[in-house]
Amino acid sequence: MKDKKHNQIGFTLIEMLVVIAVIALLAALLFPAVNRALAQARQTKCMSHLRTFGIAWNQRYIEGQQDAFTTEVESIFPWLSDMYADGYVNDDSSFICPSDQSRGAWGSKPTQSSLFVQLTNDEDDFSETNDPHPTIPGTFISYMYEFSAASFNHDWIDYVYKNHSERYSLSDMPITWAEIKMSQMRYGDRSNQGRAYDRTMFPLARCFHHFQDRQVSVINDDQESERSVRVLNVAVAGNVFMSGLQWEFPLAR
Repeated sequence: MKDKKHNQIGFTLIEMLVVIAVIALLAALLFPAVNRALAQARQTKCMSHLRTFGIAWNQRYIEGQQDAFTTEVESIFPWLSDMYADGYVNDDSSFICPSDQSRGAWGSKPTQSSLFVQLTNDEDDFSETNDPHPTIPGTFISYMYEFSAASFNHDWIDYVYKNHSERYSLSDMPITWAEIKMSQMRYGDRSNQGRAYDRTMFPLARCFHHFQDRQVSVINDDQESERSVRVLNVAVAGNVFMSGLQWEFPLAR
């Protein structure tokens, strides 16, 4: 009697290698798309946080300005975390950007990331703007709050004194970021030749933690296009907009 041949089951080595190669190829093709989708989701969540800050800030400002004895600076939050402490923002997770690898430990600007410094050539961390007394237990803040109560001692502060002496004098030192930003927004600064800024383009809070996402092109002071990292901002008017590292430079179309 002839021996019956058993039906061959399973994969041969060559077939298995072909399957692995196909899977690896598909993964290589899909991986960038998946990464882009995840980055877009993180960006969308961050923009939602920024919109929340804009609504809270304007609500507090309007309420404060209804009192004739409350100054403009007194009408705003001294620190971003006060939005939560005062009940204007209900979710404490809103203060951490989903793209912030440090979960807020790096503060408002990720200069502790060597990649960020490499991409931006920027080592000025503005650490004075980091919330020094987070009112959310165990939570750090990912965002830079431009209107904070931090002391502002940067090199062009003399411009404010020179052009707006009716409002400020050297005896007012230290001037806070909030006071400087109010002056900039209303009276302008060196960057725009002393013209008032459009409130829809003047940042209230900024997020620098999207530097690993796709970069943007901006038009610099020389009217030339240059590459920059992606930064998300909420304006004083409450709208969210994208910019490069320097928000004054418009995005190239």
